[in-house]
Amino acid sequence: MRVFTGTATRRTLSTSFGTAWMWGATVLLGCTVAAILWGASAAGDITTPQGLPFDPEVGVWGTDHVGRDVVRRVAAGGTSLLVALPIGVATTTLVTMVAFVSVQHPRWTRWMFHASASLLAVPAAIIVLTAASVFPSWVAVCAAMVVLGVPQGARQLAAAAAPVWTSGFVDAARVRGESTWSIAMRELGPALLPLVAADAGVRCLAAMQLLIGVHILGLGPVAPAADWALMIRENLPGVQLNGAAVVAPTGAIVVVMVVVLMFFDALSHTLAPPPAHRRSLSHHERRTVSHAACADTNPAPGALTTHDLILECPGSTPIVVGDLEVPRGTVLGITGPSGCGKTTLLAALAGTPTPDCRVTGQVFYPWGDELGVVTTRPWGRRRHRRNVRQRVGIVEQDAQATLDPAWSRRAAIGDGRRLTRERLTRARQLCSQLLLTGNLTDSARVSGGQATRVALVRALLDTPDVLVCDEPTSGLDRAATAAVVEVLRAAAAQGTCVVVSSHDPEFLHAVCDRQVRLGEHQRGEICFPGAAAATTAAHEVHLPSPMLKASKDSYVIDSVDIDAVDGRPLLRGVTLHARPGDFLALIGPSGCGKTTLLRVLLGLHAERTQSQCAHTDCGYAAQDASQALNPALSLRRQIRRAARCNQSTRSAAHQAADAIAAEVGIAEVVSSRPTECSGGQRQRANIARALVSGRKVLLVDEPTTGLDQANSTAIVDVLLRHCANGGTVLAVTHDPLVMAAATRVEDLSRWQVSDSTHDKHQARELAPPGDTLSPAGRSCPAVR
Repeated sequence: MRVFTGTATRRTLSTSFGTAWMWGATVLLGCTVAAILWGASAAGDITTPQGLPFDPEVGVWGTDHVGRDVVRRVAAGGTSLLVALPIGVATTTLVTMVAFVSVQHPRWTRWMFHASASLLAVPAAIIVLTAASVFPSWVAVCAAMVVLGVPQGARQLAAAAAPVWTSGFVDAARVRGESTWSIAMRELGPALLPLVAADAGVRCLAAMQLLIGVHILGLGPVAPAADWALMIRENLPGVQLNGAAVVAPTGAIVVVMVVVLMFFDALSHTLAPPPAHRRSLSHHERRTVSHAACADTNPAPGALTTHDLILECPGSTPIVVGDLEVPRGTVLGITGPSGCGKTTLLAALAGTPTPDCRVTGQVFYPWGDELGVVTTRPWGRRRHRRNVRQRVGIVEQDAQATLDPAWSRRAAIGDGRRLTRERLTRARQLCSQLLLTGNLTDSARVSGGQATRVALVRALLDTPDVLVCDEPTSGLDRAATAAVVEVLRAAAAQGTCVVVSSHDPEFLHAVCDRQVRLGEHQRGEICFPGAAAATTAAHEVHLPSPMLKASKDSYVIDSVDIDAVDGRPLLRGVTLHARPGDFLALIGPSGCGKTTLLRVLLGLHAERTQSQCAHTDCGYAAQDASQALNPALSLRRQIRRAARCNQSTRSAAHQAADAIAAEVGIAEVVSSRPTECSGGQRQRANIARALVSGRKVLLVDEPTTGLDQANSTAIVDVLLRHCANGGTVLAVTHDPLVMAAATRVEDLSRWQVSDSTHDKHQARELAPPGDTLSPAGRSCPAVR
């Protein structure tokens, strides 16, 4: 058995070093400030000459240009430099406030653009010197930092805040009706705090440099005042006679600036969200996987093989994989409860384990590399990364987060590779097989289901040796799911080792040759090996019965026309009626405009719409939970913040938040940040935050994405209870479980703008009970 711990050890040491670095930098800054203040009071007489000018024999560092002791003057000369610290912090605060408000008001952004561009044409030295000749030096520095720094800094910070402003957690705050300042301070602030801290360090250093420059030019303190910059100016003519008179104050300035820089650098590092890793279920037994798909100790040539593999992440129980074998041309399915470690296992099999994951054992790849051996030498690590980049295709769980919306589909699929004629032809073929309409030159800003298929095209472009897919059918309708099955089976037929994870037993049965299950069991045997049918039968889901509570009031959407951001028409004349107690399931082909419809109803997508119907009493749970939750805040804090919109007191809000967290099954991880949780745990926290806000109308986008069947049933039960209490739920979904629980199912494709290419390939959303997702020649019973 080999143990590959280099990355994990470095990660652990890095975390410990970061904490120690923060404490050390704080103590060092405090000691430096205290030493400067103490030196000013304990220096004694700093004006009386102690000997001849520039005499190196007097005292420790000799005398200055009039014979005064250099040591005493250095000890007393640092207080004026400390003024730059509050100037830098105050300027950063002003920059942050202006940037956070302007990002919410485009007019402010345009004003800052013109103001900063105009001020760049004005020489900064003229402003500083003019102000210093009229006002005290610290006032001149303040004026220069505000006039020159605020517009430019706010412009840069607003550019960094713009993507955060369009994220899901800001949308949720806007839907809750929070004010501009509340969103700026409670949502944008924590998310961008590391950047703000780093900017504060730069501005403090800039204020120090301006202050020193003004003092050296003689526009600051005058003799016989003790000031480091003034000492440099006065003693520069005699530097050859007594260099300490210039070097000592210069060194003191450098030390203070380095300490300030270390503090803000450590602060920025500490405030940054922790790296993403997957927490597991809390239990004492080790998680294991099935030995029905075991491999021999000697790896088969050309197969993806593991031997005695154990994966350990901080804060989670180990995943005992043991021996697995995925021969070329086969598809291995991995299933299990949300948070059990499927993504962690897939990352290890792809050769890219998370930085904090300790890998024990061996992973053999079809091309001959072995994880844990080639990575122990620098040249081996480079070769391994090159092989992974060229030979492994990866489809991440949150595929939409891996696509740059500013790129075209062609650039996103190429992913830095030169798209030759052969690659372009294959890309078009894969797009056609996966029912992706449009051209490769279209924007990569696509829906969640389309993003998953674009990522699959990107992964399959060069026919990889290993293909790893994490929830590849999340957010897909039946026709698109069947297309994914066909493409994955075709990839396996070409000799690719395919590994997929999913919570959909019908999809796994259609595509997989073998399955393994991660989970938990009271005796520690937590794997359910065998055929897919046996696994499905062991975990049969009993659908909850629909509930209906009628009322006179109704929620009406009347003749709404919806366009995409690029102006492309999506839906025309959408008309929906929902009463309190109704549970509406909104279905339709992937990319038809379901998510856009929800955003229009919430007032988050007012562009390109010909009818405004934003509802003021709505809760919202976005599709992509990784973007819908603030990465800088814990799940508990975000749920409690939403509860405050519905509760009059803080204690009542905390009780409501804790209750809903327990109801959706995230009580054990509620103190963690989103990056420390699995995709299913984030999704449940996303729904819990929407529910606890107390809104009567709840709009949820793919509420069961990334959830196993037990947790999906629990979420549907929670939504049904909301309806039973007089609420209304509009759920965008492709999940038969949600459709079966709904009081009414509305197919949006009847309002979809006609597209011949799309209509040619798309099938009905609701297939008859006997229909399957299987490719030709493979039968699959419908899951009930």
